[in-house]
Amino acid sequence: MRMEKWFRLLLVLSICVAVVGSFVLAQVAAAGVAAPKPAWQTAEYHFAGWPSSAGQFIFGAIAWSLISRDTGLKVTVLETAGTEENMHHLMNKRAELAHYDYALVKRAFGDKHDLRQIFPFAPAVWQFAVARDANIKSLKDLDGKRWNPGPAGGGSTHITVQVMDMFGIKPVYHHATLGDAADAYADRQIVGFSYRGTGGEPTSAMVEGNAARPLTFISLTDEEIARICAKWPEFSKFQVRANLYPGQKDPFNTFASLATAAIAAHKDMHPDAVYEITKSFWKNFKTICKQYPGVCGSTPEGTVEGSFIPLHVGAMKYYQELGLKIPDRAVPPEAKK
Repeated sequence: MRMEKWFRLLLVLSICVAVVGSFVLAQVAAAGVAAPKPAWQTAEYHFAGWPSSAGQFIFGAIAWSLISRDTGLKVTVLETAGTEENMHHLMNKRAELAHYDYALVKRAFGDKHDLRQIFPFAPAVWQFAVARDANIKSLKDLDGKRWNPGPAGGGSTHITVQVMDMFGIKPVYHHATLGDAADAYADRQIVGFSYRGTGGEPTSAMVEGNAARPLTFISLTDEEIARICAKWPEFSKFQVRANLYPGQKDPFNTFASLATAAIAAHKDMHPDAVYEITKSFWKNFKTICKQYPGVCGSTPEGTVEGSFIPLHVGAMKYYQELGLKIPDRAVPPEAKK
């Protein structure tokens, strides 16, 4: 009898709590007060990108502005030296999102890293700019010349120096940020500088350098490109079209990483946030392409098939919703547990 009494009492209390709770929720809704948002929706995220004087920085400003407006997520674009610095920002959680280069990640961390791909970027194309009045026609002509091999801390710089070493070319290296290298070039402190742009959009620092002191671009020989691609199989021959830069009347040949540069998130970033970001990127892709044509060759299918690192769980969910099959190599360890 006593048990039945307690049971009835608990039942009455439960009903009262439910009624009162419903009433409170109704009052909140009537007052127009929204329920608290989950932490991942109110968090501040950081994207590690490029030097502000690089053309790619424009992509960052356009893409993340569109994505932030669309999703309501706050994403701040950080100016960095490039992919070398970015991967350390991501690994150390100083940024949740970053532009990365697979070759550098592989060299530094092997397969033991926390980077997870979410969507592609654009080809990474090496461009060797030199002054027209310097009488430099080939890479070998840089021997003994004061020259900048790329931004200090940038991912391309390490490889550029290795390329020069492979060919036995010994420039006098002037190490500086991309902006400072352009200033040094304009002041005639160096004969030129190198940068890894998209090949489809001009690099701002080179446009500015050209305005101050006309420049030209070294066109690599087929033999040089073949040797580079043999050492780095992820690279391919790339021809930069004529008139990409003012006064550049002829195309020039170089090498590029066509699929290894992309956008990644840290594996611990909330899956729902990454899902919304990935979905928004492709939703706004046509608009991004109009503003930054360098990324226009990208597709969701190519992202999944060409990913050199595992996808983020949140991004994988989006691509699966599109009906895409995820290759085993692109399935993150977190999804296999």
